[in-house]
Amino acid sequence: MSVCLSCSSNDSNLLYDFGELPAVNKFFSQDDVDSEKKYPLVLNYCKVCFLVQIEEVPPAEDLYQDYHHKSSASAGNVDHLKSFKNFIVDNFDLKTNILEIGSNDSTLLNLLNEKGFDIVGVDPAINLNKDDKNVISSFFNTKIVAKILNNFGKFDLIFGLNVFAHSKDFLDMFLAVNELLQPDGTFIFEVAYADKTILKGNFDTIYHEHVCSYTLTSLNKVLSIAGFKIIDAYEIDTQGGSLRLMCKKLSTNLKTNNRFIKLLDGEKKLGYSEVEFYESIAKSIQTKVDKINQFFESLYEKNQKILFIGAPARGVVVINLVKSLNKKNCIVIDDTKEKQNKLFPGTHIPVTQWEKVDFGNYDIAIILSWNYSDYLLDKLTSYGFKKDVYTLIPDIKKIS
Repeated sequence: MSVCLSCSSNDSNLLYDFGELPAVNKFFSQDDVDSEKKYPLVLNYCKVCFLVQIEEVPPAEDLYQDYHHKSSASAGNVDHLKSFKNFIVDNFDLKTNILEIGSNDSTLLNLLNEKGFDIVGVDPAINLNKDDKNVISSFFNTKIVAKILNNFGKFDLIFGLNVFAHSKDFLDMFLAVNELLQPDGTFIFEVAYADKTILKGNFDTIYHEHVCSYTLTSLNKVLSIAGFKIIDAYEIDTQGGSLRLMCKKLSTNLKTNNRFIKLLDGEKKLGYSEVEFYESIAKSIQTKVDKINQFFESLYEKNQKILFIGAPARGVVVINLVKSLNKKNCIVIDDTKEKQNKLFPGTHIPVTQWEKVDFGNYDIAIILSWNYSDYLLDKLTSYGFKKDVYTLIPDIKKIS
């Protein structure tokens, strides 16, 4: 048992133990790979607020201050950020004073700047934002609220995309948002939706950076603790299935809409507030892990040469759970320059770029960035790859 990160109860129980995994966004060169660390990855759930969370979180500095995930590296992700930019343009005027939490390499920040919005970013990845004057290089928490208030005052709109699952101090982050938001301001954020991920046995979103796997049920509780009410919530397709939430301070008169109530009621009917439901998930995860290992065992026996497409965090999780893998027969292609000419975390398979690969030299391609599989399959085809192409999650599927 461990203390719940959300409601502080002592009633957190084991859901699944993944063993020891590396930091999924740390890519080392051959010269410094000996400094790679692995950390226990144990997944729990709280019997009181039903938040799914990892038990032991590595130091944030180990994960984020030299960071190799870039928002701009994935065309699919950039498309999503452009879509979010359009959402802001359609719903807020240019006088809106905006704070972005987790601005990464400033892709979204710059898109909104170009439209004339006044926007400031906060992000700890110094290697990605050290030259950006609009970004505060820091972890976002209540400790930096005074500094931000002194320099920028309060904000009309605060948003963060896929950042509030990334810290064990997410409650402190929500409290910091409340302090920095105007009384009638709006707080918008997106998180991977546990309904589409771990609660379906899709374990590839479970890694040290994803401290929490949220449902609307668990988010409703922690946001209330932080002084917010959800006024709208809906599902979006990113990250294999996500939630976008619009929140206001509890003191505002705006009422929650029917879409949020319908989603919350749907979760209740599915059993997301029942201990028995969570106790069944471990079997679903184990079944998928076993099937993936059986698939790779057959490739290993045939001595197949494997071309992995993408080196996303979710792919690092999956491949590090594979027991039968001839690393000399594998290579990984990724668009992120910071990952190229480095080694895939844990397995140390070389990561390269599209132009350097002899595609005729490989027997099979496996798309690890399966949430962008259509785009990547088209790209593979354009490079002349004519053999079988597979994805592994949500199920092992031949897509070529």
